[in-house]
Amino acid sequence: MTIERDDSDPLQLQEMYRPPAADDAPLPSLEQNTPFYVVSRTKFLVLFFATFGAYQLYWFFVNWRRYRDRMSAPILPFWRAVFSVLFVHRLFGIVAQHGAPAAPRFAAREMATLYVVFMVGSWVLDRWGDRLLIDIVSTALGLCTAYPLLAAQDAANAASGDPDGSANSRMTPLNYVFIVLGVVLWPLLVLGLTLSE
Repeated sequence: MTIERDDSDPLQLQEMYRPPAADDAPLPSLEQNTPFYVVSRTKFLVLFFATFGAYQLYWFFVNWRRYRDRMSAPILPFWRAVFSVLFVHRLFGIVAQHGAPAAPRFAAREMATLYVVFMVGSWVLDRWGDRLLIDIVSTALGLCTAYPLLAAQDAANAASGDPDGSANSRMTPLNYVFIVLGVVLWPLLVLGLTLSE
């Protein structure tokens, strides 16, 4: 003779089907008061390459807007983002000044100069000719700007008290839209480059 457990008790059933306690842990909140734009390395790189580097316009805009709001500076973040090569040394210098003491030193001047070299080199080559090799090198140089920008982002995250950028590591629905567009447009770009030859 076996004795069956009585599962008719509602409290027992509720306890049995309760999700694990770890699932109830709150997600980190994105601090709007941070001195700089905070984003994780993975999210930064995925959005940068999915948008063919256009994400850097948003990146510059948000950082300049935060600086303007914090300092009450009479600047126009949109134009500083559009003409980023003219203002990148200043922004990287601001990030370096606010660096966290425990963070590795951010070589602001060198990284800003590298950014300008990559951007200007990409623009010059793009206007130089319409040959496959030139187009590939121009595109590659434009995408190489991710390196100095990521160095600046690491310093900005550290200065904002979130070295890993965990407060802004999850993709939003709008992020996924840009990722899907990138998945569709990257093969078209490669096809366009090969057909142009």
